[in-house]
Amino acid sequence: MGLARRAHVLATQALLNLGITEKNRESAAAALTYLAEGTEELDRHEAEHEPSTMSRRLRRGILLCTAGAHVVQGRFTSAAEELDETAVLAAEAGGQFHGVLVTEVRGQLHLRAQRYPEALVCLREALEQFEAEAHRESVASTLSSIGQALSANGDEPAARAAWARALPMFEAQGDPRARELAERLGPTC
Repeated sequence: MGLARRAHVLATQALLNLGITEKNRESAAAALTYLAEGTEELDRHEAEHEPSTMSRRLRRGILLCTAGAHVVQGRFTSAAEELDETAVLAAEAGGQFHGVLVTEVRGQLHLRAQRYPEALVCLREALEQFEAEAHRESVASTLSSIGQALSANGDEPAARAAWARALPMFEAQGDPRARELAERLGPTC
């Protein structure tokens, strides 16, 4: 890969990472700004070069994160459209990881839209795949979301069990969500 191509890829990856960080902070507007810049950088790259495996992966990541930012904003129709597009691209690529991420974000969409049974179906499916791949960060995050859906659906004991499973993973990762879960679980955990 030439220096110019590498620079485009690195710039796009950096903008995607900034978008992910801002989305995770629930700063959707900032996330969308970075993701739009990443899309522009990727479009410039692909105007000059044949799309590579890496540029396709970055495009899926940008679409997925954009969907997540739209979920945070409550723009569920936009998020669903981006998730559908990401699912098609992931299927074409033959990779399963972006596919499971689509399922997880779709669960987040249902959770935010207060469609708890649908959220639980998606989140449990994603959890099963994350556990099979031993992707601990995603396992912890998905368990936390399952706990939220269960709690909102009135099943507090099951919610607490999901959060109790997520807590040591968050603690091991140094994730700030560990403190929130510890407070939610109280001194009995």
